[in-house]
Amino acid sequence: MLTIMTHWSRCSAAAVLGAGSVAFAAELHVPSQFTTIQGAIDAATDLDEIVVDDGVYPEAIDFSGKALVVRSVNGAEATTIDAFLLNAPVVTMINVPESAVLQGFTIRGGAGLRDRFSNIGGGLYFMNSSPIVLECIVRDNFVDGVGAGAFVSGGAPTFLYTTFLRNHAITNIGVASQAGGLYVFNADVLVSHCRFLGNTSHKGGGILALMSQITVSNCIFSGNGITPTAGGGAMHLSYSSGVVTNSTIVNNNATTGRSLSGESSELMCSNSIIWSPQLNQIAHSDSNFSFAYCNIRASGGSGATWNSSIGTDRGGNIDVDPEFLDADGADNIAGTADDMLELAPSSPCIDAGSNAQLDADQLDLDGDADMSEPNPFDVYGRPRQVDDPLTPDTGKGAAPIVDLGALESQSGVILADFNGDGFVNGDDLAQLLSQWGTAGAADLNTDGVVDGADLAALLANWS
Repeated sequence: MLTIMTHWSRCSAAAVLGAGSVAFAAELHVPSQFTTIQGAIDAATDLDEIVVDDGVYPEAIDFSGKALVVRSVNGAEATTIDAFLLNAPVVTMINVPESAVLQGFTIRGGAGLRDRFSNIGGGLYFMNSSPIVLECIVRDNFVDGVGAGAFVSGGAPTFLYTTFLRNHAITNIGVASQAGGLYVFNADVLVSHCRFLGNTSHKGGGILALMSQITVSNCIFSGNGITPTAGGGAMHLSYSSGVVTNSTIVNNNATTGRSLSGESSELMCSNSIIWSPQLNQIAHSDSNFSFAYCNIRASGGSGATWNSSIGTDRGGNIDVDPEFLDADGADNIAGTADDMLELAPSSPCIDAGSNAQLDADQLDLDGDADMSEPNPFDVYGRPRQVDDPLTPDTGKGAAPIVDLGALESQSGVILADFNGDGFVNGDDLAQLLSQWGTAGAADLNTDGVVDGADLAALLANWS
């Protein structure tokens, strides 16, 4: 199930910045020492760490150009910065260096910074800044302009394990809105292990990049859309270069390029799933889009049947139903909490990627100091390159071969994980109980009947 924040193991700011490379000067606590986060920022100096307890903080904060770590104690589900009615971005960073970190907050209620005829940067407003945004939920921010979730101009920020949820950029008189989720201008941005769900704008529902370089790795784009008409339901590139690896881009909506669109841009996409029931997933002009080991709706797959209008075929592409567990969930609405984008055990996307196309672990997510190795985790922080012994390898490389998309199938690896979502929980328990007394698949000890011994094995693996 595509919950908003669960499944992700928490990272430390020091680990992401590089073990041993950062020595924090002092800890300032909110609210025990300072009643507001901004009060702590005002009192802090470079490399101080501001630690925020659970609660809702009705304020808009500005890092004031300082290299600070601002983090919550218990994560984004417990700690919110809410700028409702303040008519400002929730978090502002101007000329902030790369050692700055924002970790573990829900960012909501932002209306952006007024820029002539429109507002920009509802949730996050970054100007010439290169922070790490880690394990945040950027949700329910609104602008009548550009970058409802986040606005980035200059710098090289990193977004890691962050969700952009239901941010909306609406079109003002004479100003077409752009980027419901993330707007990038003249910057070099890394977006890794993030989710873009239900964001809308006139162009680039999830992401819009202008005159920029953007790398997207192990991300989910679902239910993002364009209102009223334009392109790039998930992402739009304009005079930009982009790399997309191991991402799931599904059930997004636009008039042209329901998933991806661009003009005068380059995009290299690999090991990804680009899919929805409708056609017209990809549209671009004066651009070079290329695809390798992707499952793309209406692409025709690699070879003689390839649809050259979407870009260059670099091999290994397929055009087959990905077989998600339930891509739009019980409510039949894409981009909501009940979506199940895990691959079914029979999915053609399992063991179908190219190991050579895996991105490097440049953020050292497993903390082993090897940043040249392949990225070790999927979007939920579960292991990559997990072999499914029941699925023939159709990808490229030595086994185990990576799956397509943002979610690696854990099927056959975790005992009692019947639906292959990487967790043993209530869903698996329900399957076991439905087979009680039979010789079903939930017969874990293969004694011919699903009974108390199998239930005990399931509970022993509960996660």
